[in-house]
Amino acid sequence: MATEIKQQSRWTESSALETRKLALKEAVKRQVLADKRYFNKPGRTCDIEQEVQALDSNTGRPIDVQDYFSTNSIGARPDTTVFNIEFDANGITSLTADGILSLYKSMTRRTQQIQAGLRELKPDAIIVPIGLQPFSTSEEARDFIVNDEIKRKRYDLMEKRTLEENPIKIIRVVNPETGKELIESASNLTAMTRCSGTQIHISDCTIKDALQTHNILIAVTPIMVALFGNSIFAGGMDTGRVSTRIELLRQAEQLRAGLPLPAFSLLGYYQNQLRSTLPPFIELHNPALALDLAHSAIHTTSRIRVDIENGTVRNEIRQIDSQSPFTTIQALVLTFGAIEGLRNHVLPSFEQSKTNFQKAVFGLYAPLQWGKHTTTIQDAAVSLIQLARESLKKRGMKLLSKDFLDPLESDILIGISQGNSIRKIVRKLIKEGCSRQEAIIEVLNKLNRQALQA
Repeated sequence: MATEIKQQSRWTESSALETRKLALKEAVKRQVLADKRYFNKPGRTCDIEQEVQALDSNTGRPIDVQDYFSTNSIGARPDTTVFNIEFDANGITSLTADGILSLYKSMTRRTQQIQAGLRELKPDAIIVPIGLQPFSTSEEARDFIVNDEIKRKRYDLMEKRTLEENPIKIIRVVNPETGKELIESASNLTAMTRCSGTQIHISDCTIKDALQTHNILIAVTPIMVALFGNSIFAGGMDTGRVSTRIELLRQAEQLRAGLPLPAFSLLGYYQNQLRSTLPPFIELHNPALALDLAHSAIHTTSRIRVDIENGTVRNEIRQIDSQSPFTTIQALVLTFGAIEGLRNHVLPSFEQSKTNFQKAVFGLYAPLQWGKHTTTIQDAAVSLIQLARESLKKRGMKLLSKDFLDPLESDILIGISQGNSIRKIVRKLIKEGCSRQEAIIEVLNKLNRQALQA
């Protein structure tokens, strides 16, 4: 959850520079703590922060479920809009086979509880794990922004900064097959009001390990985007992509989103994150708050998070579209296995990863470069699963791998991913006589049923 802004000084370039200077002073302090092994812990943990959309089962349009947030008992909360529901799958959980299974059960149970609670308030409401609201334009989605003074202040500040700092002032998404295009203003809220993601949190025992995890995540993010992209529609238009969410975020926050830079020290990580643009929030007195505020406004596909109070470090992994409980655990298991399997492997260059990332939104058949090797994301994904399977086996997770990675591998081998599966269903329904809107609504209801399966 975002760091709270209690009071905001007027933004000026000089005050923003002073905030960044103060933030980097805190970053130096945290590096000193890292050097003293303050963040070294023997055990590892994981967690899931989930977002789902509350939609009308008949129209596929967003539903205002503000009343639900004040009555639910599991800590569900709105994120940016009153139809985007955010909740924790279980809380901090041991990164073991038993822990991951308990996370899966808890996430499924809480998903079912949210659906039941919404139905009591609005009988036609369904919760849908999808990366992007498929029908709403940016202007339509803005009508659903949460009515909270503190949060609205944060959103307004972010939008103002991105409008001013983005080098390219429009978002332009063109379907390469049809030539149809989506053009919108390039600002934070253009994307954030419609996007939903599933965040995976994985801790490490040391800062050194967390930095290595960070660098590995840069390499595997393009593969994860292609495998777990399900946002093929924007404003009712097929964009030709499997993850339009990633495309919108990248163009909406051109200096804040996308892949993070590789890092080899905690201080270097913070310097990289904060160097591309100025903080949108001003804090001139408290170094820790200045760093937390500035860092929270950088929305890269993964971020390193340190917990000063508890002396822990984790990677917050933000690259996949919103998922059902089952596919979330598939992503978690694959990510963890890949991280451990790649610790002693040569990674692609950052320039290669950037190119892979930009192409990954088009799915499994997009090209991928890894050092001197050129392949497709489909083939790279199969190799990554096999590598993950071996590393999981060494950690007593053979059965977990079988239950979650074997089905994923079987689909990939025959060219099935979430995005192209959705596109295939929609085209089939249209061919059978449905309108595009009716076909998309059918898919949304299917995603809802999948999310509720025990």
